[in-house]
Amino acid sequence: MTNERSKLLPANVCLSSSEVEVKQLEAQLAAADLRIKELEAALAVASLSPESRDNVIQLVREAAA
Repeated sequence: MTNERSKLLPANVCLSSSEVEVKQLEAQLAAADLRIKELEAALAVASLSPESRDNVIQLVREAAA
């Protein structure tokens, strides 16, 4: 049984390492998705007229306060 256990250990270690890597990649993907959404919002605001842009910026500031 000890021999069988030692054969499984490397597979478990590899699986654990893969799980950590998957979690890291998922976190990076979530961060990238958020950044894309922020950039899309910035582009949308930038395309507004100056007065509308100022209104949006003021609304965001008020919401953040």
